Amino acid sequence: MYAGALSNEGLMRKLLFVGLLLASSPFVTSVARAQVSDADRAAARDLFFEGVKLQNEGKFPEALDRFNRAQRIFSAPTHLLHVAECQVATGMLVEGAETYRTLVRTPLPAGSPPAFTQARDQGAAELAQVEPRIPSVKIEVTPQNVANLQVQIDGTPMNTALVGVSRPIDPGSHKITVFAPGYARAEVPLAIKERESKSVPVTLQAQGGVVYSPTPVPGPVPVNEPPPNNGQPPPPTQPGDQQAWSPEQRQSTMSLLGGLRLGVMFPTGTLAKASTTSATSTGTTDLAMSDYATTGGAVAIEGGLRFARKFAVLLGFEHGVYGKGDKLGGSGTGTVSSTTSTTVSSNLIDLRAAFISNPDGVGFYGELGVGYRWLIATEELSGTILNNTSSQVVKGVELEAGAGVFIKAGRFVRIIPKVSFGLGAFNKIDTTTPSQTTSEDITNTGLHTFVFLGIGGYYNYDLDRK
Repeated sequence: MYAGALSNEGLMRKLLFVGLLLASSPFVTSVARAQVSDADRAAARDLFFEGVKLQNEGKFPEALDRFNRAQRIFSAPTHLLHVAECQVATGMLVEGAETYRTLVRTPLPAGSPPAFTQARDQGAAELAQVEPRIPSVKIEVTPQNVANLQVQIDGTPMNTALVGVSRPIDPGSHKITVFAPGYARAEVPLAIKERESKSVPVTLQAQGGVVYSPTPVPGPVPVNEPPPNNGQPPPPTQPGDQQAWSPEQRQSTMSLLGGLRLGVMFPTGTLAKASTTSATSTGTTDLAMSDYATTGGAVAIEGGLRFARKFAVLLGFEHGVYGKGDKLGGSGTGTVSSTTSTTVSSNLIDLRAAFISNPDGVGFYGELGVGYRWLIATEELSGTILNNTSSQVVKGVELEAGAGVFIKAGRFVRIIPKVSFGLGAFNKIDTTTPSQTTSEDITNTGLHTFVFLGIGGYYNYDLDRK
């Protein structure tokens, strides 16, 4: 079903239908050729394709103009379906519902192409969703039974037989004008939302001996012009009606994401393996990560692009600070009084691909990626005579995986609580002392895992929807 922006499948289906309709259908060929030239038919086909493109881009008033022109060249259920959809998308619920009813009630000749039947069936389904959204207004005039009473809504006359009776009206802002000979003109503003029913009391004030003539009434508003709400889509459907066809449910397919991620880090696994030698054998022993770095916190800045609606690619930089393990640092005294303090931190640059099941609400979030991490242990020696700093940095590549919940918290805000894992091995160590810097490969590597548990907050800017 059309939902504000055509899916690729829906677009291809509609283009196939109109191709069959205008190119190969015996019904259309026989009828259209009797009334419309080949050049006009080709122009109508171009108008239809242009309207579909504009409708897919969310340019509903422009699309409505194209579909109306194609319909004026020759009437087709496929044209009427798109006219009704665009009318509803621009807030003209009353007009759209009437177009749907015309589509549904018009009998199809025998042998009509499948596109006509599907357009009629789809129109009936969409009409059932639009009708409950149409608001109604009851205009009650005091005094009653005034002679030569005239009522206008936005300058368009209303049949006075409808005074005191609920009638449908488009959502938005309106102006109700009531006048009659011998009474002062009364103007009452009306703001009404979808699904609302309102009663508007209007009291006419008598002016003895004065007769007022009605102001000229403008002609009907063309259906291809935006309604009084300036062509903006109507408000969102109510909760529980999320499956109803509505322009507010039109889905963005591409957006920019940028923000911060905060959480707790748990280093686990093996930092590396150390060689051991005894009188009888040689071997290796694991250097547990927990002996050098314990639970800490991390902050990351991330940015990327969401595309094809449900996929994203993100580039991030993460900085973590950890507790010191038992085998790092210490304090000492000797001939020179001194103290030693050790800090442990890490940096990570990563690139991740993500899947988002529901970018326009709440859904599953999953990611896979690759990163490069360096874990830094810095030792600062301070004393009465000697002060110096030394550090060791181990580096390596990690494979990353994560899962969480994607939450649309507003038009521009996205929240992602998640857990992620970075699995890798450090294969290089750099050592810096006051006197020299050395770099060497780690031959006996071991697997480690950095577990992140936290939440991210992101600014989302849709690139294809205003």
